[in-house]
Amino acid sequence: MATITQFQTDPLLIELLERHHAWHTLGGAHGFPPRQFPAGTPNSGREFFQFHHDMITQFHVWNNMNSNVIPPAQVAGWNAIPAALKVPATGWPVSNGVDLAAAETRITTNNPLFANDDELGIFVESTIHNWIHGAVSVALDPSDPFIAGFHSPQSTYFYQIHGLVDMWWNRFLHPKTIIKDIIDTNVGKVFIQEVIKQKEIKEHKEIKEFKEKDPKEFKEFKEKDKDLVENIDLNQKINPEILKLQARIQSLEVLVKKGAPFIRLNERPQVGKQVVKRVARKKR
Repeated sequence: MATITQFQTDPLLIELLERHHAWHTLGGAHGFPPRQFPAGTPNSGREFFQFHHDMITQFHVWNNMNSNVIPPAQVAGWNAIPAALKVPATGWPVSNGVDLAAAETRITTNNPLFANDDELGIFVESTIHNWIHGAVSVALDPSDPFIAGFHSPQSTYFYQIHGLVDMWWNRFLHPKTIIKDIIDTNVGKVFIQEVIKQKEIKEHKEIKEFKEKDPKEFKEFKEKDKDLVENIDLNQKINPEILKLQARIQSLEVLVKKGAPFIRLNERPQVGKQVVKRVARKKR
């Protein structure tokens, strides 16, 4: 399946298609504006990335809401340029003076270094992107009537192409660390598995040694603890002030149980009429 027929009937998809056509058209079309920054000018690379990212995201949301009427595998982004496209018939490796092989290497390695994602976007659009739509129509599906034109969103290949472009953008914005690169390799995975294995062996050994310990050791330890506790002279160790405080708490508990007031008269704060009278006397 290459053609998504719902673009002819579904209102949301029709709007997406018209926006895409307008974006690629000087002056816009269908009541929608053209791209803000002409191709190859500052900010045009980032706009190229963002516009197509938003578009494929909206399509995938629509597809999900419609029970994936288009099988997700058919519109999943490529992870790399398919080998079937890298043939002389498509112009690979050099097309119209553009060294496509060198362009792919720079995009995937960021060497020479791109100053920012805008510069990357300008480079991707002017090299691989401008070639790959036509290459698909030549090498993968010559019968596809849309992929090489401005109505390419009607083709499942559009989402595979721009899924690849989106991956390049995301990889540039969120580069992997050296540690993650190592982890992602087979060597790194084997190393991590070995570390986990050794840790499990060590823990198992410690548990086994603990279980095999002579119960007499624990008994002797408990007897020692008992001697320590029994030999403590509590009367010598406890501060006299603490004993007074304990006696005071006990007496308060007795009063509470009786329902009697436990604040002594001389401990009560001066409030109410007495305070008012004192204030009045001072004013005189």
